[in-house]
Amino acid sequence: TYKERKISRSKRRGRFACVIAFLFLRQVVLKGDPQSGNLLTLSAVVMVLLQSLPGRMLPGSMRCKPLAAPLLSHLKFSLLWVSMSVLANYAFAYKISVAIFTLIRSCNIVATVVLGYLVFNQQFSPQQLACVSAVTAGIFFASMGEVRTIKAGTDCGANCGADWKASPGRQGSLEQADVTTWATGIAMLAFVQLLQGFLGHVQSNYYRIYKDLAPKNELCDEFLFTSHVMALLPLLFLHEDITAAARSALASEPLPWLPFRFPSRVAWLLVNNVAQTICLKGVFRASATLSPLTLTIVQI
Repeated sequence: TYKERKISRSKRRGRFACVIAFLFLRQVVLKGDPQSGNLLTLSAVVMVLLQSLPGRMLPGSMRCKPLAAPLLSHLKFSLLWVSMSVLANYAFAYKISVAIFTLIRSCNIVATVVLGYLVFNQQFSPQQLACVSAVTAGIFFASMGEVRTIKAGTDCGANCGADWKASPGRQGSLEQADVTTWATGIAMLAFVQLLQGFLGHVQSNYYRIYKDLAPKNELCDEFLFTSHVMALLPLLFLHEDITAAARSALASEPLPWLPFRFPSRVAWLLVNNVAQTICLKGVFRASATLSPLTLTIVQI
């Protein structure tokens, strides 16, 4: 009906606004501290769990609902999800900008198509393959622009003293080291894209296999919840990194318009987590009705 279509459009606009807010605020936090990726992940995981926990409880009880899908499927899904998230965060330590990170992470259609064809026996139309080729070319040209930016950054610039001047040999070694570091980060993101593409196909298969055990929306919420519970485990081993990032965030400049001191980076972190929770919930719900390739294209 017209009313249902209007509500659906409103929800899509709301999710799109949350995506924009999430990307902007993530960039603000990482610009203040490029090493705060795991802190972002931990805080987002906690936010998702707090939002999901009431729906996972049995009515009138403090016990969680039993899982509809087998436990092994949740373990496999969670392993892929956690590996993807942790590796993606470490890419920021290799001179990867938020812009190129967002572009590559949101455009994993190449991995989706290659894995779908080779592993999951899927066929794709010429139009779909043309779309994949166009996006791949766009990522390539954007990456080449990033390389030129990194090379330019090895020149002295505003951060150097007036009397500082790099010798040609020193400047060349700095340039080579920066490009090598950047290339390592790009390689990590490429591997993350393979994990993400594989995860999309696994997720779609699970929803199809277990559709008779529970409604798809319940399966979505179940996999969202269990994957974030499992995500807490590896983050425990990264407590030193997270603690250092948390101290840096607490020491950030306060918000100027509040009558009391509240660190600005903590505020942006919290708002980012709210936006990311809405985005994740929307993506998980959409994955129950869209194919992995369609979902990936929609997210671009």
